[in-house]
Amino acid sequence: MSNTYIPLDEMQLPLWKCLLFIYAPALLLFVLLDGVFIALVAGPMFKAALGDMLRPTPDLIAGLLAWAAIVGMVFHFALPKSTTFQTAFVKGLSVGLGLYSTYELTNMSIITTWSWAIVASDIAWGSFACGVTCVVMLLLQGWAGGSRKGHVL
Repeated sequence: MSNTYIPLDEMQLPLWKCLLFIYAPALLLFVLLDGVFIALVAGPMFKAALGDMLRPTPDLIAGLLAWAAIVGMVFHFALPKSTTFQTAFVKGLSVGLGLYSTYELTNMSIITTWSWAIVASDIAWGSFACGVTCVVMLLLQGWAGGSRKGHVL
């Protein structure tokens, strides 16, 4: 593996390789990280804010689709312009900030029991998790190989 990382939009990687070696492992990581955060931090806060409105058991299909969309946005919008671990973290963090701010601030504006503590913690977490995910994607991109001729995405 080279110490020089090539931006995804300049790599020649087939779609299947991008999905199998970059997107899928990053999605698994994100699901694990976010699952721990939900279980330990967000879950109790959501329970306090939503009470009986909260499902007894989460809808895993809906959750997986949400996680797939989040990681897909990091993959599409943050990774292509990431050339170092620092830029990957900042670009992933920026995507996460936009995604999680939209969700949390919308909830704050319409749900009477939502709190600023939920807003702040979830935005901070989501931004950080997206930043870490983009760094991992950049690392995986280096392992996947490719050239500067362009790729199929």
